[in-house]
Amino acid sequence: MILHAFSLSLKELTASDIPTLLYTSIFESAISYGVYFYTATKGSLKKLISSLKFRTQMFASIFG
Repeated sequence: MILHAFSLSLKELTASDIPTLLYTSIFESAISYGVYFYTATKGSLKKLISSLKFRTQMFASIFG
């Protein structure tokens, strides 16, 4: 059922939607990568990892 819904939603994408999704994915990954390494070089890596574990669960709960 989920696979069927996913394939139907893919058919609804227009030609401009695909580059937009790719741009957003790449841009957000680059920002996340930059923030991660900036924080890793400026602070304690142990503190960074523990806060990431907490934030992952928090964002998963909020955004489902």
